[in-house]
Amino acid sequence: MHVIHFIKSSIRQGTQISHFNIIAGSLIGAIGHFGLYFVYKFIFHNRWENMPVRLVGVALCIGVLFKVRNPNFLGKYFVFYWHTMLIYILPFIITLFTLKNNFDEPWLTWEIFMIFVLISFVPNFLMFLFDLGIGVAAAFIAFQFIPPFFALEPTFNIGHYSIVAVFSILAGFMISLSNLKGIIATENNTVLQILASSIAHEMRNPLAQVKFSFERILSEIPIKHSNTITEQISSESLGQVYLSVAQGKMAVARGAQIVDMILSETRNKIIDPNSFTYCSCFGITRKALDEYGYESDEDRQKMTLDCNEDFFIKADETLYVFVLFNLIINAFYFMKPYPDARISIRLEKGGSHNRVYVRDTGPGIPPENLSLLFDAYFTSGKKGGTGLGLSYCKRVMRAFNGDILNLLYFRGQCEKSYLQSKGDIKHDTDRQRESQTVQQRVQGRCC
Repeated sequence: MHVIHFIKSSIRQGTQISHFNIIAGSLIGAIGHFGLYFVYKFIFHNRWENMPVRLVGVALCIGVLFKVRNPNFLGKYFVFYWHTMLIYILPFIITLFTLKNNFDEPWLTWEIFMIFVLISFVPNFLMFLFDLGIGVAAAFIAFQFIPPFFALEPTFNIGHYSIVAVFSILAGFMISLSNLKGIIATENNTVLQILASSIAHEMRNPLAQVKFSFERILSEIPIKHSNTITEQISSESLGQVYLSVAQGKMAVARGAQIVDMILSETRNKIIDPNSFTYCSCFGITRKALDEYGYESDEDRQKMTLDCNEDFFIKADETLYVFVLFNLIINAFYFMKPYPDARISIRLEKGGSHNRVYVRDTGPGIPPENLSLLFDAYFTSGKKGGTGLGLSYCKRVMRAFNGDILNLLYFRGQCEKSYLQSKGDIKHDTDRQRESQTVQQRVQGRCC
């Protein structure tokens, strides 16, 4: 078990796939291998050059650029493609050309260059040795099958070169390790900033609810003056005071739970399903709308809840409320320039899946952002947003044995399609100028 964990850790540390690495690796590899063919073929007149071998490397480098346009390119298999590309354009090609040019001095220099570059892209000693070993071994095999065929006659001092190569590997690895620690420290600082910003951002709603509770209490209790007799509070007003206190305490407790959830998300903790209980979906949805910290009564009037038939879901109430809060917060934020925009929540009991539709008639979502909405730390156009909200919401819904299925973007008069889990499509027509639809599939026991 420890060996497997060590190997997985080495692969993770040795696979630094950042936006910068993708651009740098692909452009340098593609332009370098294509251009060097003409340099060594027609200027330095290498004894051996091969355009097809270089073009395969160029194609692999260009393929990596698809990751920039489509972050989900090849999914979890992109790691294998990434290392294949690095192995081919660095240890394989350079070692093959070194062999085919019979260890000419320029190619021995390229070997040292290759070691430093490979270490910079693979900053884990085990993964570096793996990529280097595979590339060099493949180059020796290819040397036996690609003409011209000849016996190697190295004239350089193998011992001296070996010392330089080993020293280059150790020095390059130490430099790479130092740089990696600096990058990790920077990333940790960024995560802490995001964490602080996220807590501040998500706590606004519970604090707004506490503020609203205090205002309700102040409106119900009589105003005391030093020179007048304090009037008695009515039983109805006293009931409102107790209700406001209870709502305030609930908001404080909800805020503490939100902080715990954010900390769990940043630490990638697994959501424990053992705490889930069967809840009335209408009941906890209604409760979420009542607890939400509206900025004004006008905002409260923009919210509608429609439920023809209630159903039960096995879930954690606080987590479910958190999901709704996030969707409502996002909707209200982007609806601000649209005074006539509204939010509607509709519960639909189905045969195999129950659904909660959260819909607003705001500006909609740009199509280019649809595939990124549930990525951790992705945020767009929202001042103070941290990107933790929707990624965590997706984790929550999947923990409930459900999902946030899709967010659709529409403009003008249009016909909308709600995509179902089994491929059947249900149509609805809306004449609102712009709309956004969020469908959440909630699997549970129907009542």
